[in-house]
Amino acid sequence: MGIIILSLLAGVYFYPILPDRIASHWGAMGEVNGYMSKLYGILFIPIILFVLLSILAVVPRFDPKKEAIEKMRGVYDSFLILLSSFFLLLQLFIIGTNLVTWIDPARVFPFLFGFLFIGLGFLIERVKQNWTMGIRNPWTLSSEVVWDKTHKLGGKVFKIVGIIACLGVVFPTVSFFVFLIPLLFGVIGLFVYSYQLFKKEKSKNPV
Repeated sequence: MGIIILSLLAGVYFYPILPDRIASHWGAMGEVNGYMSKLYGILFIPIILFVLLSILAVVPRFDPKKEAIEKMRGVYDSFLILLSSFFLLLQLFIIGTNLVTWIDPARVFPFLFGFLFIGLGFLIERVKQNWTMGIRNPWTLSSEVVWDKTHKLGGKVFKIVGIIACLGVVFPTVSFFVFLIPLLFGVIGLFVYSYQLFKKEKSKNPV
């Protein structure tokens, strides 16, 4: 909640000097391709963050494995803090890029997403089997062994994706692809890996 308030206060503080229409969306090369009103622009991130955190605070109560989330409450809370911090940085970026001209979106976005995925990498390898967060597919949800092994590998994959994303700061013209391509390959690879693990486990323990 504190980070939501900080993001809102940042918008209120800079509101008087922001232009009437502010840039709010950027293309793959960092070019502006969307605008919104100043008022809606400073409220957009705090509102999205409030709704998202409210949902994430309630969903675990309905999780069939909610006891697992309680046992890893520190990890779950760290995930909420990481997500909130990402949106706070995004709010500051939107404000900053509308006030000064030297901020290059094509260099900032790689850092933002790199920060997010490196953080997720450290957290996801500690996530226990549940239905709320993590790499959820039929194979990880059917076997704790498959879940644990997939998430240990997933932690490494997310860290690598985050580091590669940060390289986009050096190569801004292709930063979007530098991040997206490894992410796609990583996600697909994790799904294939979990499926292969599940098949191997089933072959050892046929029903």
